[in-house]
Amino acid sequence: MIFTKHDLHHYLTQDKIALAITRKRPKWFGDDIWKYQRYLRKYEYYSNSGALLRKWFYRYLHKKKGMQLGFDIPIGVFGPGLRINHSGLLIVNKHAKNWGIL
Repeated sequence: MIFTKHDLHHYLTQDKIALAITRKRPKWFGDDIWKYQRYLRKYEYYSNSGALLRKWFYRYLHKKKGMQLGFDIPIGVFGPGLRINHSGLLIVNKHAKNWGIL
């Protein structure tokens, strides 16, 4: 669970390392899986922090990018270092916990 900015930074850094990405930000076009993971992490953080406007904004981005890629991953399921290798249908139950590589 991501409760603090430090936790958010840790999760984002570990996800970036797992994806073997060296850039600071995603490319304008492409990097869709990395963008999805960033939206997932930020949605989880703002859901736990109580910032309603940002929570709904990142919820929207998370759902939109998830529909584009075929992903349905709820918040709070995966720990740091998540790596999604492919786009396409990927559905995760909200009761599943701490898988690493998909």
